[in-house]
Amino acid sequence: MKRPEVTIEDFKKQAAKEGWNPTPQTLELVGYLIDAMERAYTRGYANGLADGRTEGQEVMK
Repeated sequence: MKRPEVTIEDFKKQAAKEGWNPTPQTLELVGYLIDAMERAYTRGYANGLADGRTEGQEVMK
């Protein structure tokens, strides 16, 4: 699975483009989600999701 290059600034720009002004709480939540996805890609979890594996299934190498 290709790692998306997304930042909180990208989110803010897209929200502004769509005429939406997210609250500080929304921006904080989006930041947490971006961090969580970054950890998932760093640790290889996202690859399992892309292959259709569920949580806990090991990757055979």
